[in-house]
Amino acid sequence: MKRAVLPAAIAALTTIFFTGISFAQGIIVNEISQGPAGAQEFIELLVVGSTTQATGTVDLRDWIIDDNNGDFQLAGGVAPGIANGHFRFALNDTLAAVPIGALIVIYNVADPNPAWTFRQLNGSGQDIMHIENGGYTYYMPGTSTLLRACSGTPNATSTSYAYTANTIPPLAANWTGQIGLANNGDAIQTRRPDGTFFHGFGFSTPAISNPFTVFPNFAEVGLPSFNGYTGTAANTVVYLDCGSYYYGSRFANATAANETPGAANTTDNTTLINSIRSGVFQYSLLGTDVSCQALPVSLLYFNGHLEEEKVQLHWATASETNNLQFTVQRSTDQKSWNDLCSLPGNGFSREKKTYRYTDATPMPGTSFYRLEQEDRDGAKTYSAVVAIQNNNADDAYLYPNPVTGSRCKLFVSASPLKLALYDITGKEIILKTALTGPGILDLDISFLRPGMYYMKLYYNNKVGTLPLVRN
Repeated sequence: MKRAVLPAAIAALTTIFFTGISFAQGIIVNEISQGPAGAQEFIELLVVGSTTQATGTVDLRDWIIDDNNGDFQLAGGVAPGIANGHFRFALNDTLAAVPIGALIVIYNVADPNPAWTFRQLNGSGQDIMHIENGGYTYYMPGTSTLLRACSGTPNATSTSYAYTANTIPPLAANWTGQIGLANNGDAIQTRRPDGTFFHGFGFSTPAISNPFTVFPNFAEVGLPSFNGYTGTAANTVVYLDCGSYYYGSRFANATAANETPGAANTTDNTTLINSIRSGVFQYSLLGTDVSCQALPVSLLYFNGHLEEEKVQLHWATASETNNLQFTVQRSTDQKSWNDLCSLPGNGFSREKKTYRYTDATPMPGTSFYRLEQEDRDGAKTYSAVVAIQNNNADDAYLYPNPVTGSRCKLFVSASPLKLALYDITGKEIILKTALTGPGILDLDISFLRPGMYYMKLYYNNKVGTLPLVRN
């Protein structure tokens, strides 16, 4: 994780200035990287909600991802860094309902960074798209069938995003052809399916050291975009910290060694993403260059571990102001949260205070935990999310998982005596016996409704549990 950026006190605000503004949901640029060498580049997008829909999902089919299209210009009308064409998300059901708060990493598979541990390869050694973190992190190689490429426009003479629907061919790894990021001055942006600008910024300056002077406007706030970085862009990463993503002051830069594809950029970026996922992010404040919100509680840490089939959670505060209580919440998908218990806070404190809670009956598979902190005036904030794996099925896993199709495979290194699949209520759905030897078992789950399930593997002296998600 990149270095933490210390939160500053939030400016005095009044929402009266934003009456009537409805910030639209879509995808913003959370991080871009030129990579440590060559064209080892990636773009990390963050799905955001709006003033009218803070939670739920967003339909990203046909949304556009592009570099400079000519709308980012220097004085005199020069527009560097234009690569012909653009990317679009495919008309695929996987993209019809992407959860608000999800991170999407699109990377150049033609020149992969050997340090990228998130890559998954098929039997032929080719990168494949996969979804992790309970459906909140998407990793897409440039060759993914979830992407399409238009090779014509924009170009040096046209900023158009016109295309014929349903005729865009697969990308075929031509990253540099459509979106390659120029070291001496370029831009990165997202656009709605109709081609209108949604989010993005310029970065770097050409060799003449003249910054961009013309930027497209953010329609919601009536403000122009900005320079995310004005130095030499080679081997550079530019990332959002926190606050309003319509202001360049909320973005920072570092060397490519500090890139964090698929993860939060800073400690404050973690808080921002978690507030977006939980639906408490205040979109009505986006029109002002607010700093990172100062939390009423300074949380030193929040962590947990599995011990004797129980989840032990620990946290501590360095200071507390008007702190009424903490509520421990648990989720299996980071969408629906259940309260487990509430512990009283210490009101006002300038000394270290420690807390702990034991979840004696954890869910099978991966569970997510967070703290809801409540002030005495009713205001609430949320901690970062802790994931705990309750899985004692040694060397067994399901793939793909989550499942978007009708089948998945169970890989086992030792054959269980039997296996059973249960829904979230504990109802048995599938029972198989007389399994022979290690190997692969093909499962037909076409009859399962979308949701969370868990599989139990019964061995001679133990029972293993695996989560299964059907999208």
